Order: sequence, then structure tokens, then C-alpha cells
Amino acid sequence: MIFGTFFAIKQKRLKRLIVFSSIVQVGFMISALAQYSVDGMVALYYFLFIYILSSILIWNNVAFLYTFCNVTNKFYKENIRSVFLSSLSNMSKTNKTWAFSFVIVFFSLAGIPPFGGFLAKALVLFSLIGSNEVVAAGLMMLISLVSVFYYVRIIKLVYFEPKKVTLFDERFQTPFETTYLNLDCTIIAFIMSLLILAFFNPTIFLLLGQYIVLGLFGF
Repeated sequence: MIFGTFFAIKQKRLKRLIVFSSIVQVGFMISALAQYSVDGMVALYYFLFIYILSSILIWNNVAFLYTFCNVTNKFYKENIRSVFLSSLSNMSKTNKTWAFSFVIVFFSLAGIPPFGGFLAKALVLFSLIGSNEVVAAGLMMLISLVSVFYYVRIIKLVYFEPKKVTLFDERFQTPFETTYLNLDCTIIAFIMSLLILAFFNPTIFLLLGQYIVLGLFGF
């Protein structure tokens, strides 16, 4: 988790940053699994549910970015290049829905309330403390604090960083805007609402996790 956190800070490519940050997220799940207790397993399933929703939303956004770059590069007969973090500069001016989805998913992964990611990490930490793993819980809290830096940096780029004028903008003088279909908007809104609902009303998700865990333990 330490290596994943500090390698993610140095990344300038969006996909690599997401991959390294996923190491930290998986570290939380492994630490919950290592407790081999009911509380730890319930925390694991809740965390896994939140992480799956976040991953769907993140890679949906990445797919949009790479699709646009692919179309643009074919138009100019260039090779496909990586999507850098600077590509997100001031996206909120032209892609409000897309930019807001970045806020929801990255704040949730960072463990900032009121999103499900905060409660997911808190449950894992509580299970560690309940197993007298106070040092490990404290170390994971420090790692989470460091990881907030590169998540908030993306939000800063999306909302506050000045937009760099590209060759595409100079020729056509129109910024790129994502066109969402009705189904796309419905799916994105549904996932974002689940990430918020999982914080304010986690009972149904916790009961489902307990049902699965008790079934695994033979109850």
C-alpha cells in the first residue's frame, strides 16, 4: 500500500494513476480478509461493493477519454497517445456531468464523507482495531491521508486548472463536449446515487454482507 501510494503521486498519466491507486484499495480489502472474523468479512464485502461501483464509473470515464483521443488522432492520422492528467484541465466548463462524476467517484475513493468510500474504509479500520491491530490501523490511516492528495489534485484539475489550448481547439474553435445518451446518463446517475446512499443508509448493504458471511461460516 505504501509503494502504491507514493508511485501514484508521481504519475502524470490518468490510467497509471488509477492502477497504482487500486493497489491501495486492494490493500484495504486484504487487511479486512486477514482478520478472518465476521466483522472483517462484512467490512470486506461492503468495501468490495463500493469499489466495484467506483471502478465502473472510473473506467467508464477513462473509456470516454480514450475514445475521444482515438477519434481525434485518426482524424489527424497520428498515433494514439496516452491520456495525461493535464487533459482534464478545466473540464467542468464544457462537461459538467462528466466533471461531477469525477468528483463523486474520486471523493468516494479518497474516503471523504458523505460518500460510501468513507464508511467502507472506516469499517475496515474498526475491524482492525477490534482485532487489536492498532498499529496497522494507524498506518493505513496515514496512507489514506497521503492518497487524498492525488485524488484532490484531479478535482483541482477538473474545476480550477486553466485549460490548455490544443491544436483541435485552434482549428475548430469549439471545445470538446461529451454527448451522453439517455441510457448513459441513467447509469451514471444510478451509480452516483448508490455511492451516496451507501453512506446515509448502509443497512441494506451491511445486512447483505452479513447474510453472505454467515452463510460462508455455515450458519
